[in-house]
Amino acid sequence: MNNTKEKKTKFAYLKQLLNGEVLPSKRMQFFVILILLGVLHIVFSAIFLAIKFYIPAGYSLFSAYLYLLPFNKLLKKDKYLELSIIAFAEITFFSIFCTFLAGPNWGFGLYNLALTPIIYFITYSIPNLKRSLVFPTLFGLISGIVFIAMKIAIPHISFIYDSTIYPSLTNAVYIVNAVVVFAAIMILSSYFALEIRYKENSLEKQKAALEGISSIDPLTGLKNRRSMLGFIEDALQEAKSKGVLFSLAIGDIDNFKMVNDTYGHNIGDDVLIMVSNTIKDNLPENATLCRWGGEEFLLLIKSPESVAVPQVDSIRDAITKQSIKVELPDKDIDLSVTMTFGVSQYIYGFDINKVIACADDYLYKGKAFGKNRVVYSKTEL
Repeated sequence: MNNTKEKKTKFAYLKQLLNGEVLPSKRMQFFVILILLGVLHIVFSAIFLAIKFYIPAGYSLFSAYLYLLPFNKLLKKDKYLELSIIAFAEITFFSIFCTFLAGPNWGFGLYNLALTPIIYFITYSIPNLKRSLVFPTLFGLISGIVFIAMKIAIPHISFIYDSTIYPSLTNAVYIVNAVVVFAAIMILSSYFALEIRYKENSLEKQKAALEGISSIDPLTGLKNRRSMLGFIEDALQEAKSKGVLFSLAIGDIDNFKMVNDTYGHNIGDDVLIMVSNTIKDNLPENATLCRWGGEEFLLLIKSPESVAVPQVDSIRDAITKQSIKVELPDKDIDLSVTMTFGVSQYIYGFDINKVIACADDYLYKGKAFGKNRVVYSKTEL
């Protein structure tokens, strides 16, 4: 059972990795690279020992030891730059050393070609290099110079080991080296692409979070005026294209200034939260709510005025039944408030500002004629 769960967890992690949702840590990346280099040197040492090339076999065994033990100690101290330089030097030396011992037919010179893209990837991955181009350019030039110098020097060198004795093995090792080089470039290129995807996903999430923050009222958690205007614009376009009527209701808490002046702004904030929660709890399914500003709230209801008005009146009534407890020096009281609404239906030919202005006008007529009421085009005052 545990094995099954572990496999599912690993599969889920791999899926997240391929989707650019997660990335392995820098330490894990370098750990895998060090292990692979160590294992590769063990393989080469076995091949060299089998054909009695003792000098490169001894060197490969020593290099494997370095990658698997001392270099991992540096890794635990997060010495990424030092490890990169040491590994670059070791691979370059290994390429030159094996080529001058046994000749170019084994393909060890190919590793110099792989170093340039690898060093650019490492530069991008190591934070303290700050993605400087100086480091990879310098080491890329060194790799290129070494590769060209080897090509120039090879015809003039007498090799210690005769590769013609083992033509099939020489060809096989060349193929192995070519596969390792291309695999390294492809794997690092793929990982680089995954890292770009991960950063793009992170930026998209940050953008979405910022848009969310910029569109939400921090006190009530409702949409703010800026975001609501987008919803109203969408409703306007839907009304023009599909004939779906909508109404706007603007509500204002009655005597809210007196609440602030009497009990303080903290109590005023509590009232705003209570009112916003009450409206949310009684909001029709086809409605969108926002804090329009101050103690004003706006409802976008995708219904004609004849349907929207009773819904808004139900909300108004629900608000009157709510209260918050206020602790005063001499006693505690239950503070309740009322709310006045103005409702305006979209009429073909009106722009959105006209619809808002009508709702606002009805709101202030309601304030002038007693408050705690819903006023619309057919209200008799």
